[in-house]
Amino acid sequence: MQLKQESLMYDLSTYLVSEKKYNVLYMNIKESEIWLTKEIDKTESIIRIVNKRLDWKNRLKSDMALVFQRARSMKKSYTHKIINIKNIYITDLEPVDDWKDLLKPLKLEDELIYNMSVFYITNENITEEINRLNKKIQAQYIEQEYFGEEITKDQKKILINNVTKQRKDIEEIFSYGKPLLTFLIIAINVFLFILLETRGGSTDIPNLIELGAKYNPAMIDGEWWRAITSMFLHIGLLHLFMNMLALYFLGVLLERIYGSRRFLFIYFLSGIGGSMTSFALSSSVSAGASGALFGLFGALLYFGVNYKKLFFQTMGRNVIFILVLNLFIGILIPNIDMGAHLGGLITGFIASAIVSLPKKKNYKISFLSLFVYIAIIAGLLLYGIDSNEKDPLYLLMQTEESIKSEEYVAAIDYATKGLKNSSDFDADLLFQRAYANIELNKLNQAQADLEKSIKQKPHFPEAYYNLAIVYYEKGEINKAEENIDRAMSQTSDQDRFKEMYEKIKQSKE
Repeated sequence: MQLKQESLMYDLSTYLVSEKKYNVLYMNIKESEIWLTKEIDKTESIIRIVNKRLDWKNRLKSDMALVFQRARSMKKSYTHKIINIKNIYITDLEPVDDWKDLLKPLKLEDELIYNMSVFYITNENITEEINRLNKKIQAQYIEQEYFGEEITKDQKKILINNVTKQRKDIEEIFSYGKPLLTFLIIAINVFLFILLETRGGSTDIPNLIELGAKYNPAMIDGEWWRAITSMFLHIGLLHLFMNMLALYFLGVLLERIYGSRRFLFIYFLSGIGGSMTSFALSSSVSAGASGALFGLFGALLYFGVNYKKLFFQTMGRNVIFILVLNLFIGILIPNIDMGAHLGGLITGFIASAIVSLPKKKNYKISFLSLFVYIAIIAGLLLYGIDSNEKDPLYLLMQTEESIKSEEYVAAIDYATKGLKNSSDFDADLLFQRAYANIELNKLNQAQADLEKSIKQKPHFPEAYYNLAIVYYEKGEINKAEENIDRAMSQTSDQDRFKEMYEKIKQSKE
């Protein structure tokens, strides 16, 4: 191989890297082949430069086919649908047969669109082909009058340094912080799970509420700290294991990318966002780190927006697949708090924009994102208070809380509000209102509610038991006996009704 062709290859490559900001995608000094890449106007621009003699058209055609094949093999690393390839051959002689029809633009389509332009630079047409190349890539490269070994050696170093710098930049992106807080958060979650289990069980609702689960009535009464504490409680061992496994993988990665302080900020803000979304959309008692974990997915997506190419070259498609799969599972499986998942995902993305990525600080975006986050939380708060006050489940919870506090008039008021619109909780609301009326010695009202409750929910031993008490107090012993028998027949735990059962039976005697 002549020095001039090899030197021209390195000189042109160095110009494109230094002046046009291309990056080296692949470099093989032994085979005299270099691939460069750059994103231009939402397309992937690839320049392949090779110093190779191809004596026949068929050899050139086969080589072009291999370029298409290699470009297609890299499709997972592309972030755009259109890939424009400039295939540049630098050699001393043209093929001996009729080959110039291969200079026409070529196009290949599958999932992506590949466009190829061929340039064939020889000693005879060097000026003409370089001018055509300059026009195609909007460059101003000028071939040198003199090429020396030292110059070429220095140019090789520039290209190798470009590769080294890319690797170093990637290493720095993924090693900004050390994963310390991730393990601390896992330890806190495990400790609180053990505490839950020792105090009555992690699936016991009153126990969860006492230790800080998301419980809307308490939150509306001022216990907003539950938006944070609920992030560290889990319902059952499987729930804990799955969330901590996800936290380990996501947390270690994101703490390395964002650093510990940013990671902690994102974790807490997305966890709060998930809890507040759950508060606004669901009256159920809930707990778990899922909102914060989906916030970490949001942080990964924010990383993908800022490092789009690197994101898809490394983990992007897997992240998106796992995220979509989890959202799909959440839709299909009941009792999964989708509000917390979606709220965490969105606020996690916004929280990432507030703190920004290392070396990507943009104060305008940060302040705007902070404003958006505050607006979202405030909106969820106002909407949640309004919707909860109309939600039958929330009103049932408030009824139960009022009964526990022996505030029976308030309990009747909450239950009556809950019964204004028909719902799945009508039988329970009627039962609780009847209980409050019994305590207030309003037996007729209690009787009417219990009979309606049983009609809607035939298998309801507690309602039959209370109805038996009402009839007993009213002196209707036969009806009391009939209802206590039904209560006993509907439960395996007959001991709790035994005292009243014997009392009614003795009255008959």
